[in-house]
Parts: sequence; structure tokens; C-alpha cells
Amino acid sequence: MSTAEIMQRLLAAESGVVLDHIVKGACTDADWDRLAAASARVADLPLRIDDTPAAGLPQIRATLTRLKRAGEPVGLLVVDYLQLMTAPRAENRQQSVATLSRGLKLMAQEFGLPVIALAQLNRESEKRADKRPTMSDLRESGSLEADADTRDAAAPRGAVRRRRDPPRRVRRDRGQVPGRPARTAVVLFQGHYARCVSYARAWTPHSTLRSAA
Repeated sequence: MSTAEIMQRLLAAESGVVLDHIVKGACTDADWDRLAAASARVADLPLRIDDTPAAGLPQIRATLTRLKRAGEPVGLLVVDYLQLMTAPRAENRQQSVATLSRGLKLMAQEFGLPVIALAQLNRESEKRADKRPTMSDLRESGSLEADADTRDAAAPRGAVRRRRDPPRRVRRDRGQVPGRPARTAVVLFQGHYARCVSYARAWTPHSTLRSAA
């Protein structure tokens, strides 16, 4: 997505204004008021979006280095998504993805920041009765699971489930405390607002951003 498309989704999620209304400019006066308030909150966020197409590891490292030299703190890097990155030449696609995965892990260590790398899943989970993804469903390379300190799999878009079954996310943490097993967080995807909300509490302004943080 372009920066403009990402910002439209961020504003929809934070304001509670239907995304389609924002895209088409078909907003009511109340919608514009909510968008103005949400825009003010978003403008204060230390958020940078780089929509350079097919960026590779050197480009990302160069951006982080430039920000560090400029004295701008970087607290989190999100890559959306790993298979769209430009990879070094390799014998096959699996090795290319493995190189990207390892490179991002080394980058996290080099700059001392967490890296969230989104990645595609294959369609194997759709063949199972419960549709719950597993780490083996990661597409093209098992190195993604091996390199990750925390792994989080979400039900793929379009997965068939019973009407009463909410979307589910599965998370595993390499550094989790013994005796405290990984748990499942139940969320609801509100596509018209481009956001996920928790079943455990009601949505309030800023809650989307707090959850993302």
C-alpha cells in the first residue's frame, strides 16, 4: 500500500469512521469531526511509513542508520511483508526468504530494537477442521520460525469458520516464563474500520494504537 492508503486505514481504525466513506470522501459532518480529532492524535505519533516498493535489507538498514545518526529514536520496525522484500540471489526461493529472515534478526540485534516481520501463510490450515494456523504453515521457509523470538499466527483471510466462531490468533514466545504457557487472544476483525478489537473490552479512542504498540 501507499502511505496515503495506510493513513486512511489508520484514521478509520482510530476515528471509527467507515473506511469506504473516507476513501470516497462521503463523510457526514460528525464523521469529519471524528476524523479531525483522530488526525490530531495520529499527527503526534512518532510514526514513519516507508512505502518504497520491493525494499531490501540494505535499504532498511540505511534508513535506520540515517535516523540513528539524526538522533531520532527508533523503537520498533515493522516489515509488511517479508515475501515482498527484494532478496539476494540464491539457488531457490526458500534460501532467499531464509536470507531475509536472518538479515532482519541480525538487524534487530545491531540496532537493539524489536522487529515485527509479517509473512504469508500457505493454505494448509484451510484443509483442517479448526482452521487454526500452525508455525509449519509459514510459506516458503522454515527459517522464519527458527529465527523468530516470538511467533504469532493468525487465521488466513477467507478461512471458513462457523458463524459463532470468532477469529483467533496463536502466539508463542521463545522467552516466555516457565510455567506460563502461551495463550490465545480472541479478537474481532472489523473490516469496515480496518481494525481488530478485543473481545475482552470495548473499543475506545486510542485503544487501537495502544494494542498495536
